[in-house]
Amino acid sequence: TLDHFKQNTNVDSTIFYGDTRVETSLKQSDGSRIIGTKANDKVIKAVLGKGESYFDTNITINGQSYYGYYIPLYQPSTNEIIGMLFAGLPRGQTVTSINKSIVQNIIIAAVVLLLSLILGIFFVGLIVKAISGIVVHVNKLANGDLDEDVQSKLLTRSDEIGDISRSL
Repeated sequence: TLDHFKQNTNVDSTIFYGDTRVETSLKQSDGSRIIGTKANDKVIKAVLGKGESYFDTNITINGQSYYGYYIPLYQPSTNEIIGMLFAGLPRGQTVTSINKSIVQNIIIAAVVLLLSLILGIFFVGLIVKAISGIVVHVNKLANGDLDEDVQSKLLTRSDEIGDISRSL
């Protein structure tokens, strides 16, 4: 069951009876299972002693670092803690996955920022073009040319530029 779980999730798991590994998906370099070893004293104190869950980002098992999580296992009839369950990912694999996510988020943020900048420049350009058209009419009025008609495109706008155009 633990091997099937690892195969589907890539998460290593171990069942402890008391503080000793009795079933695990963890294997040594020769392919044999890491059974009969004990958990770290901090883990034993927190999980078996206090009944707390325990998480650590640097758990060493058989010389390999893991991100790991331990929870207590209870005897149903007495509610006594009889062991614990471990689930963990190799630290290197986890760090690689986190770094990959960070790079993806930075790329997405850069693309969104670039698109926002392009759209901002585009809309500012439209506003500047409309204001420039009004400035031409204001300059002609300032020079005494009262025979100037404002472009109908500016008069039909429903924003402040349209208001200024109609006032002209």
